[in-house]
Amino acid sequence: MEINNVVFSYDRRCPFIDGLNAVIEKGRVTVIIGPNGCGKSTLLSLLTRLRRPSGGSIVLDGREINSVRGRDYAKKVAGVYQINDGNAEITAEEFVAFGRTPYKGRFSPLSDGDRAIIERALRETGLADMRDKKLCDMSGGERQRVYIATALCQQPEVLFLDEPTSYLDMYYQLEVLNIVSRINRDGITVVMVLHDVNQALRCADNVIVMKDGAVVAAGDAKTTITPELLADVYRVRVDTLTGADGLPYYVPAEMIK
Repeated sequence: MEINNVVFSYDRRCPFIDGLNAVIEKGRVTVIIGPNGCGKSTLLSLLTRLRRPSGGSIVLDGREINSVRGRDYAKKVAGVYQINDGNAEITAEEFVAFGRTPYKGRFSPLSDGDRAIIERALRETGLADMRDKKLCDMSGGERQRVYIATALCQQPEVLFLDEPTSYLDMYYQLEVLNIVSRINRDGITVVMVLHDVNQALRCADNVIVMKDGAVVAAGDAKTTITPELLADVYRVRVDTLTGADGLPYYVPAEMIK
Protein backbone atom coordinates (compact mmCIF):
# COMPACT_ATOMS: atom_id res chain seq x y z
CA MET A 1 0.00 0.00 0.00
CA GLU A 2 1.35 3.41 -1.00
CA ILE A 3 0.29 6.69 0.61
CA ASN A 4 1.11 9.55 -1.74
CA ASN A 5 0.91 13.23 -0.73
CA VAL A 6 -2.28 12.69 1.24
CA VAL A 7 -4.08 15.76 2.54
CA PHE A 8 -6.93 15.76 5.05
CA SER A 9 -8.72 18.53 6.93
CA TYR A 10 -11.40 18.37 9.60
CA ASP A 11 -12.59 21.94 9.00
CA ARG A 12 -11.90 22.24 5.24
CA ARG A 13 -9.65 25.22 5.90
CA CYS A 14 -6.49 24.23 7.74
CA PRO A 15 -5.12 20.79 6.75
CA PHE A 16 -4.59 18.44 9.68
CA ILE A 17 -2.59 16.08 7.45
CA ASP A 18 -0.76 17.84 4.63
CA GLY A 19 1.24 15.96 2.02
CA LEU A 20 1.77 12.73 3.97
CA ASN A 21 3.79 9.96 2.29
CA ALA A 22 4.36 6.42 3.55
CA VAL A 23 4.66 2.84 2.35
CA ILE A 24 3.14 -0.26 3.97
CA GLU A 25 5.05 -3.38 2.99
CA LYS A 26 3.11 -6.47 2.00
CA GLY A 27 3.28 -9.36 4.44
CA ARG A 28 4.81 -7.30 7.24
CA VAL A 29 3.59 -5.86 10.54
CA THR A 30 3.63 -2.06 10.44
CA VAL A 31 2.91 -0.09 13.62
CA ILE A 32 1.97 3.60 13.63
CA ILE A 33 3.17 5.40 16.77
CA GLY A 34 3.23 8.98 18.00
CA PRO A 35 1.81 11.23 20.74
CA ASN A 36 -1.87 11.83 21.36
CA GLY A 37 -3.47 13.94 18.66
CA CYS A 38 -0.68 13.44 16.12
CA GLY A 39 -2.93 11.84 13.49
CA LYS A 40 -2.42 8.11 14.00
CA SER A 41 -6.09 7.13 14.11
CA THR A 42 -6.93 9.71 11.45
CA LEU A 43 -4.44 8.08 9.10
CA LEU A 44 -5.90 4.66 9.88
CA SER A 45 -9.41 5.95 9.13
CA LEU A 46 -8.19 7.17 5.72
CA LEU A 47 -6.60 3.81 4.96
CA THR A 48 -9.83 1.98 5.84
CA ARG A 49 -12.02 4.52 3.98
CA LEU A 50 -13.90 5.67 7.07
CA ARG A 51 -12.70 9.10 5.94
CA ARG A 52 -11.72 10.36 2.52
CA PRO A 53 -8.63 12.48 1.79
CA SER A 54 -9.09 15.87 0.16
CA GLY A 55 -5.89 15.39 -1.82
CA GLY A 56 -3.32 12.80 -2.78
CA SER A 57 -3.89 9.09 -3.23
CA ILE A 58 -3.81 5.80 -1.32
CA VAL A 59 -3.03 2.88 -3.58
CA LEU A 60 -3.51 -0.84 -2.92
CA ASP A 61 -2.56 -3.41 -5.56
CA GLY A 62 -2.22 -0.66 -8.14
CA ARG A 63 -5.67 0.89 -7.55
CA GLU A 64 -6.67 4.01 -5.67
CA ILE A 65 -8.68 2.66 -2.77
CA ASN A 66 -11.56 5.13 -3.07
CA SER A 67 -12.18 3.99 -6.64
CA VAL A 68 -12.83 0.41 -5.52
CA ARG A 69 -16.41 -0.73 -4.92
CA GLY A 70 -17.18 -0.99 -1.19
CA ARG A 71 -17.94 -4.70 -1.17
CA ASP A 72 -14.75 -5.44 -3.13
CA TYR A 73 -12.65 -3.32 -0.75
CA ALA A 74 -14.15 -5.15 2.23
CA LYS A 75 -12.81 -8.39 0.74
CA LYS A 76 -9.28 -6.96 0.74
CA VAL A 77 -9.22 -4.85 3.89
CA ALA A 78 -10.67 -5.35 7.38
CA GLY A 79 -10.48 -3.10 10.42
CA VAL A 80 -10.84 -3.39 14.18
CA TYR A 81 -11.52 -0.05 15.83
CA GLN A 82 -11.44 1.41 19.34
CA ILE A 83 -15.21 1.78 19.65
CA ASN A 84 -17.27 -1.38 19.28
CA ASP A 85 -20.61 -2.61 20.57
CA GLY A 86 -19.61 -4.38 23.74
CA ASN A 87 -23.22 -4.59 25.00
CA ALA A 88 -24.53 -6.70 22.15
CA GLU A 89 -27.07 -9.32 23.23
CA ILE A 90 -25.78 -11.78 20.65
CA THR A 91 -23.30 -14.61 20.88
CA ALA A 92 -19.68 -14.50 19.81
CA GLU A 93 -20.38 -16.85 16.90
CA GLU A 94 -23.33 -14.74 15.69
CA PHE A 95 -21.20 -11.58 15.80
CA VAL A 96 -18.25 -13.20 14.03
CA ALA A 97 -20.58 -14.34 11.24
CA PHE A 98 -21.08 -10.67 10.26
CA GLY A 99 -17.60 -10.87 8.78
CA ARG A 100 -19.01 -12.89 5.88
CA THR A 101 -21.28 -10.02 4.81
CA PRO A 102 -19.13 -8.89 1.82
CA TYR A 103 -19.51 -12.36 0.28
CA LYS A 104 -23.26 -12.84 0.73
CA GLY A 105 -26.43 -11.53 -0.79
CA ARG A 106 -28.55 -9.40 1.50
CA PHE A 107 -30.77 -12.24 2.67
CA SER A 108 -28.56 -15.19 1.78
CA PRO A 109 -28.08 -17.85 4.48
CA LEU A 110 -24.62 -18.95 5.52
CA SER A 111 -23.17 -21.64 3.28
CA ASP A 112 -21.10 -24.59 4.43
CA GLY A 113 -18.06 -22.66 3.18
CA ASP A 114 -19.03 -19.62 5.28
CA ARG A 115 -19.42 -21.79 8.36
CA ALA A 116 -16.00 -23.37 7.81
CA ILE A 117 -14.40 -19.90 7.64
CA ILE A 118 -16.24 -18.79 10.79
CA GLU A 119 -15.10 -21.94 12.60
CA ARG A 120 -11.49 -21.33 11.61
CA ALA A 121 -11.65 -17.71 12.80
CA LEU A 122 -13.07 -18.84 16.15
CA ARG A 123 -10.27 -21.39 16.55
CA GLU A 124 -7.51 -18.96 15.52
CA THR A 125 -8.62 -16.46 18.15
CA GLY A 126 -9.23 -19.01 20.91
CA LEU A 127 -13.00 -18.51 20.90
CA ALA A 128 -14.18 -21.98 19.92
CA ASP A 129 -15.24 -22.79 23.48
CA MET A 130 -16.91 -19.39 23.92
CA ARG A 131 -18.97 -19.38 20.75
CA ASP A 132 -22.27 -19.31 22.67
CA LYS A 133 -21.21 -16.61 25.14
CA LYS A 134 -22.90 -13.23 24.65
CA LEU A 135 -20.73 -10.19 24.01
CA CYS A 136 -22.34 -8.36 26.91
CA ASP A 137 -21.04 -11.09 29.25
CA MET A 138 -17.47 -11.01 27.92
CA SER A 139 -14.38 -9.29 29.27
CA GLY A 140 -12.65 -6.60 27.25
CA GLY A 141 -9.97 -9.03 26.11
CA GLU A 142 -12.53 -11.60 25.02
CA ARG A 143 -14.49 -9.00 23.05
CA GLN A 144 -11.32 -7.82 21.35
CA ARG A 145 -10.76 -11.38 20.15
CA VAL A 146 -14.33 -11.46 18.81
CA TYR A 147 -13.72 -8.30 16.78
CA ILE A 148 -10.47 -9.71 15.37
CA ALA A 149 -12.23 -12.97 14.48
CA THR A 150 -14.97 -11.01 12.70
CA ALA A 151 -12.32 -9.19 10.66
CA LEU A 152 -10.64 -12.51 9.81
CA CYS A 153 -13.92 -13.79 8.39
CA GLN A 154 -13.61 -11.15 5.68
CA GLN A 155 -10.50 -13.06 4.53
CA PRO A 156 -8.61 -9.77 4.11
CA GLU A 157 -5.21 -9.19 2.59
CA VAL A 158 -4.65 -6.33 5.05
CA LEU A 159 -5.84 -6.13 8.67
CA PHE A 160 -5.95 -2.72 10.39
CA LEU A 161 -6.18 -2.45 14.17
CA ASP A 162 -6.65 0.81 16.06
CA GLU A 163 -5.06 0.56 19.52
CA PRO A 164 -6.02 -3.10 20.02
CA THR A 165 -4.31 -3.32 23.44
CA SER A 166 -5.86 -0.19 24.97
CA TYR A 167 -7.89 -0.73 28.16
CA LEU A 168 -6.64 -4.32 28.50
CA ASP A 169 -4.55 -5.70 31.35
CA MET A 170 -1.05 -7.02 30.67
CA TYR A 171 -2.16 -10.62 30.10
CA TYR A 172 -4.76 -9.70 27.49
CA GLN A 173 -2.38 -7.24 25.83
CA LEU A 174 0.10 -10.06 25.26
CA GLU A 175 -2.69 -12.40 24.17
CA VAL A 176 -3.92 -9.97 21.51
CA LEU A 177 -0.39 -9.29 20.23
CA ASN A 178 0.30 -13.04 20.02
CA ILE A 179 -2.88 -13.51 17.97
CA VAL A 180 -1.81 -10.68 15.67
CA SER A 181 1.60 -12.32 15.18
CA ARG A 182 -0.06 -15.62 14.22
CA ILE A 183 -2.32 -13.84 11.77
CA ASN A 184 0.68 -12.21 10.14
CA ARG A 185 2.50 -15.53 9.88
CA ASP A 186 -0.51 -16.81 7.95
CA GLY A 187 0.26 -14.20 5.30
CA ILE A 188 -1.95 -11.24 6.24
CA THR A 189 -0.38 -7.78 6.22
CA VAL A 190 -1.02 -6.08 9.56
CA VAL A 191 -1.14 -2.34 10.31
CA MET A 192 -1.66 -1.26 13.92
CA VAL A 193 -1.86 1.95 15.88
CA LEU A 194 -0.17 1.48 19.27
CA HIS A 195 0.58 3.81 22.17
CA ASP A 196 3.18 1.57 23.79
CA VAL A 197 6.54 2.03 22.03
CA ASN A 198 7.95 -1.02 23.79
CA GLN A 199 5.17 -3.16 22.32
CA ALA A 200 5.82 -1.62 18.91
CA LEU A 201 9.51 -2.41 19.20
CA ARG A 202 8.74 -6.07 19.86
CA CYS A 203 5.86 -6.82 17.51
CA ALA A 204 6.54 -4.57 14.50
CA ASP A 205 8.70 -5.17 11.48
CA ASN A 206 8.33 -1.52 10.47
CA VAL A 207 7.14 1.64 12.20
CA ILE A 208 5.64 4.87 10.95
CA VAL A 209 6.29 7.64 13.48
CA MET A 210 3.93 10.63 13.41
CA LYS A 211 4.00 14.08 14.97
CA ASP A 212 1.63 16.99 14.27
CA GLY A 213 -0.07 15.24 11.36
CA ALA A 214 3.17 14.35 9.58
CA VAL A 215 5.46 11.36 9.28
CA VAL A 216 8.75 12.24 10.98
CA ALA A 217 10.44 8.83 10.73
CA ALA A 218 9.75 5.44 9.18
CA GLY A 219 11.58 2.17 8.74
CA ASP A 220 12.74 -0.90 10.61
CA ALA A 221 11.32 -0.77 14.12
CA LYS A 222 14.51 -1.83 15.89
CA THR A 223 16.67 0.85 14.29
CA THR A 224 14.09 3.64 13.99
CA ILE A 225 12.93 3.75 17.62
CA THR A 226 15.71 5.40 19.62
CA PRO A 227 15.93 7.52 22.77
CA GLU A 228 16.68 10.55 20.59
CA LEU A 229 13.56 9.96 18.48
CA LEU A 230 11.39 9.52 21.57
CA ALA A 231 12.75 12.76 23.05
CA ASP A 232 11.91 14.65 19.87
CA VAL A 233 8.48 13.13 19.26
CA TYR A 234 7.14 12.69 22.80
CA ARG A 235 9.19 15.40 24.58
CA VAL A 236 10.27 12.85 27.17
CA ARG A 237 13.74 11.67 28.13
CA VAL A 238 13.86 7.93 28.71
CA ASP A 239 15.98 5.51 30.67
CA THR A 240 17.03 2.50 28.63
CA LEU A 241 16.88 -0.96 30.16
CA THR A 242 17.47 -4.30 28.48
CA GLY A 243 14.59 -6.74 28.32
CA ALA A 244 14.84 -10.51 28.66
CA ASP A 245 14.62 -10.67 24.86
CA GLY A 246 17.73 -8.54 24.51
CA LEU A 247 15.82 -5.57 23.11
CA PRO A 248 15.89 -2.13 24.74
CA TYR A 249 13.07 -1.26 27.07
CA TYR A 250 12.33 2.46 27.34
CA VAL A 251 11.09 3.92 30.64
CA PRO A 252 9.90 7.55 30.80
CA ALA A 253 12.27 9.47 33.05
CA GLU A 254 11.79 13.21 32.57
CA MET A 255 9.54 15.59 30.63
CA ILE A 256 11.27 17.99 28.28
CA LYS A 257 9.89 21.50 28.81
